[in-house]
Amino acid sequence: MKNNNEPLSSETVSIQSLLRPALTPVLRNRDHVRIVEDLQLLDQNLKLSGLESKAIELALSELGDKASAAQRSTRAEWAVFSLRSELLRQMLQAPSFESYSVTLSSSDLFSDFCGCRSLDGIRWTSKSTLHRASTFYSDEQLREFNTLLVQTLGGQFNESPLSLETAQDMSVCLIDSTCLEANIHFPVDWILLRDVSLTLLKAVTLIRKEGLLCRMPDGPEKLFAT
Repeated sequence: MKNNNEPLSSETVSIQSLLRPALTPVLRNRDHVRIVEDLQLLDQNLKLSGLESKAIELALSELGDKASAAQRSTRAEWAVFSLRSELLRQMLQAPSFESYSVTLSSSDLFSDFCGCRSLDGIRWTSKSTLHRASTFYSDEQLREFNTLLVQTLGGQFNESPLSLETAQDMSVCLIDSTCLEANIHFPVDWILLRDVSLTLLKAVTLIRKEGLLCRMPDGPEKLFAT
């Protein structure tokens, strides 16, 4: 059975750990402590699950045989950054890339988690770069990530995966089969205005049926006709 703590690729790629200053201390902020704990746990799980190794393997598979060691190392670093930066963006409820660029550039904690912070500064945080990172992996590759994660959580590689007490039962998939695509019109502005007008006129008709006629001498039937 494959050990996911080891690289999944058949070759060894050297990724030099960036020297970086210590994180800026944040005092008496419980919310900050929670996000630090969440990121530490996510960092640990990315390594233990083999997702980072899988990311590197997929990225290197697209390089030709003539790629140098430096090119392969840079490609591996970019693969890990793409995975981590998009996971972090989803954790932050998927802000716009412009907003995310500012957040990542100004946060020691977030940039450190993504692996783009060093003694020289913070790199790879422009909105165009972050957008490119978010689309780095294809749909097929994302399905490979999902398959590996499901196998890990199901205990295929460890009886207590990713800090869980026991493996999860993956033999049953629960879905809501009552969810159907609604047959609605496209919500353009003028149609929305028409809808709210008709709704209000129907409400007026209902009120007039109860005998409340003092506010509107004529009914809205003429407006319905037009």
